[in-house]
Amino acid sequence: MPLFLLLLALVGGPPEPLLVFVAVPEPKAGATVDDELVAAGRDIERAIDKRPTLRRAATRAEADVVVTVLARGVTTSETGDYVFRSYPPPQVGPEARTWPAIKARVQAGRASRIVIGEYAGRTDWQVCAEQIAKDIDGWTWGRRDRLIAARTRRVTPP
Repeated sequence: MPLFLLLLALVGGPPEPLLVFVAVPEPKAGATVDDELVAAGRDIERAIDKRPTLRRAATRAEADVVVTVLARGVTTSETGDYVFRSYPPPQVGPEARTWPAIKARVQAGRASRIVIGEYAGRTDWQVCAEQIAKDIDGWTWGRRDRLIAARTRRVTPP
């Protein structure tokens, strides 16, 4: 039995899930929404659905955590930096030292950070999205009670 499940059994079940809203940035005037960003957003939503401690929010206003998809492309770390390039490149994989990645901004309350989910090996966007969902879960774990309390204050009128 994984340690996580054992701990949940000892404390009386899973914690109340955080509500997560996944957003794609609005395009600039005259531009269209980037299909790659929309697809990455769907991948992240599917990854959130797989985690018992996270649940999708219908609107930004009801969310405890907001994830804004910034990029979906191919990264390379030959220079030690992540450089997003459009997909697909001529060659993907360890031999080419490029792999798929999704970059997003995660905001929980006043705190925010940039996360990158990547998968070296083959083209699998869902694995990248699952890494982002796992990162959200880990990063918010210590803030969970405060975020849920803030949700209650937002929903309950004075």
